[in-house]
Amino acid sequence: MFDPFEVHSDGQKIGKDPRKITKEQFQQLGHAPMSPIDAIRARCVDCCGGSKDEVRKCTAVACPSWPFRMGTSPWRNPRNLSEEQREAMAERLKVARQARAV
Repeated sequence: MFDPFEVHSDGQKIGKDPRKITKEQFQQLGHAPMSPIDAIRARCVDCCGGSKDEVRKCTAVACPSWPFRMGTSPWRNPRNLSEEQREAMAERLKVARQARAV
């Protein structure tokens, strides 16, 4: 099993730098691939005792995760796609999913 810790120069055990951990090692530790927004949302649900309803009601506005707690970024502008663009994206997604299923 992968050891996610190292010993600091002062003798204290610390977590390894995640930039130096492979995907396989993360999976050994029980982590699944997810977006940063999904990770923030998961942390918010954990902070609220597993209640998604409590995440919605959260009043901890000083928390850096608060704007992202519903699983979206308030800083990202919504995309206004034409029907043609939507169809092209849907087709690319379909092809990518089929390739991954093989």
